[in-house]
Amino acid sequence: MTGVWPIRDFTVQLDTTGLVASDIAAIDGPLNRVFAAWSGVCGVSFRPPADPAWSPTNLVIRFVTDLRSDPTVANADAQAGAWLNGYELGLTDEPLNVGPDSTLVMRLNTSPVGGYTDEKLYQVILHELGHFLGLDHCDTDEPSCMSATLDERVTAPQPWEIVQVQTAYGPPRSE
Repeated sequence: MTGVWPIRDFTVQLDTTGLVASDIAAIDGPLNRVFAAWSGVCGVSFRPPADPAWSPTNLVIRFVTDLRSDPTVANADAQAGAWLNGYELGLTDEPLNVGPDSTLVMRLNTSPVGGYTDEKLYQVILHELGHFLGLDHCDTDEPSCMSATLDERVTAPQPWEIVQVQTAYGPPRSE
């Protein structure tokens, strides 16, 4: 694990800047499935703000297809990945802090987002949110959502990933 957040409850806003309506619709289902997958195996929660106009958020998720157009990303030549406050997750030992101005940027390799199947988009977001939670790439041949390349056999966090996130964040909480 590269880092553990000091908070367990994330109020998430999806920044739709630059996305067309079909991209937003394509992201919504897989993103909510990913939130449920990680919340279902460890003690974190992801919730939309109660009132987007007035409620504070501590995590903004922005999807981009061209990192050169996003000033919050330091390495604009990377092919894919997730960045938080300008640092590429999983590839840096920089201390990361999540707060009211935190922005998680997920880069996708295709535009429009609708170019992904629903399942592939889910798997990519599952992997990148795994980095956000502190997981590194899996360095074995075992099935893993944290494999360095997309492993289409995997549709949920695997036992070793669950152990790591539960060690960091505790077991799932009952609602």
